[in-house]
Amino acid sequence: MSRFKILTLAFAAGATATGALTHDPIRWWLLGGLTAAYLVLVGLGVTFSGWELFGPAICRGRLGSMSLCLTFDDGPDPVSTPRLLEVLEQHQVKAAFFLVGRLAERHRTLVQAIAAKGHLVGNHTYRHAWWTNFLWGDRLDREILWAQQVFKEVLGTAPHFFRSPMGLTNPHLFGALKRIGLRFVGWDLRGLDQRSGASALVIRRLVNRCRDGSIILLHDGRANPQVLVDIVHTIIPVLRNRGFTFVRLDESLSPPGKED
Repeated sequence: MSRFKILTLAFAAGATATGALTHDPIRWWLLGGLTAAYLVLVGLGVTFSGWELFGPAICRGRLGSMSLCLTFDDGPDPVSTPRLLEVLEQHQVKAAFFLVGRLAERHRTLVQAIAAKGHLVGNHTYRHAWWTNFLWGDRLDREILWAQQVFKEVLGTAPHFFRSPMGLTNPHLFGALKRIGLRFVGWDLRGLDQRSGASALVIRRLVNRCRDGSIILLHDGRANPQVLVDIVHTIIPVLRNRGFTFVRLDESLSPPGKED
């Protein structure tokens, strides 16, 4: 049973008890407070996947090895992604790219280059629309499956990992992922690189907040390519000097010598 179902049952039980054991106007004040608290908790669960309110979320890698995972969203981008690939190759780091299906369909050669260089390709829905988190049932399945089909056509295999637009979750998402055979990936450290035009702010945030097993979120889609390159080119050697190693996402989730 998901935490959301437990929360909902607890709310229903509390509301029932309140209705039976109290009288107006206290009853309505208590019911209003219970409802407000329930809605706030659900809203926070939608926003923070690490709460795992609706289902299991991978938000941190394996602990104990001082490993970090770089992940990039919203690509592929014909300007930013090739430059990012060059920097990652220079530092010999393998990352995870959560790609938008319609962009992958448009830039097939770039998707193939990402995979050919040893990076992990993940599903970031087909359209990456703001309303994706309001879909359910067949419509939600189709949005995810369309992207799966694109990756299978381009790469010959479909991804095993999924990240939703903005990392939002809902009561329907994890059922869809289970039907399709995908695991949800969040993060525990985001660069907020799309909010800042200055690489120094992002670099400072990442360097100061990294911890063992951190899954780092950055963006190659709709990114300023120079800012992106500056961030990645700077943080890798700095964090290595602090004792961290960079591993590909799926490798961080598996015990040594075993596949995830």
